[in-house]
Amino acid sequence: MDQPNPFDALSRAGDLVQGNIGACLGVGFIYLIVSIALAVPSVVVEQFIGEGFGAGSDPDVAEIILVAGFLFITWLMQMLVGAVLNLGLGRFALRLVDEGTAEVGDIIPDIDQVLHAIVAGFASSVVVTLGLMLCCVGVFAAYPCTLFWSFFLVDRRGNGLQAVGYGVQLVRGNLLPQIMFGGLIMVLAGFNAVLCCYIPSVIVIPFIHVACALVYRQTRPVPVLLEER
Repeated sequence: MDQPNPFDALSRAGDLVQGNIGACLGVGFIYLIVSIALAVPSVVVEQFIGEGFGAGSDPDVAEIILVAGFLFITWLMQMLVGAVLNLGLGRFALRLVDEGTAEVGDIIPDIDQVLHAIVAGFASSVVVTLGLMLCCVGVFAAYPCTLFWSFFLVDRRGNGLQAVGYGVQLVRGNLLPQIMFGGLIMVLAGFNAVLCCYIPSVIVIPFIHVACALVYRQTRPVPVLLEER
């Protein structure tokens, strides 16, 4: 198996995105709209907590349960929609890497892969949480492991849990460069979400997924369906 070169993937991703700027902006805009829609419930809860719990009166048990339940539902919705969106972005990015061109419609995932994506999304959340529990240092090793599961699913290499496991193996095979690559991706994603309120998503998100798809293709150069022929 070839050792992936993440830094070469970053430069090549820029060229691919620039050459297909229209489609990339289209899927980036879809991500932006979905992210804003998913952020609205969290903002509502924060305002409710600030106005209700911060008024000086002790909240009753019913209010605490209501807020906790709403927060859980919000998190669950974000995880489910985010997993399906990640699968679609992976499909778009692989099409762009494999064929040199892609359309906005390529972001629509195969229906039979949606459940696997939800399982993989939940498993990825667990992996990152375990990384955070290791004094926040482990997240630098855990986060890169969550970047590739969508490509394994698009290539139909196993189910959701297997796709996450394959992502872990991919990172372990070239650990230090992958940790550095994951760190760069994490900085880009954090810059996009926290500092810029998702506004640069229209270009940052397609770039991130195309770069990850290029790293994936360095280790899995042929789609599994073609390998079986």
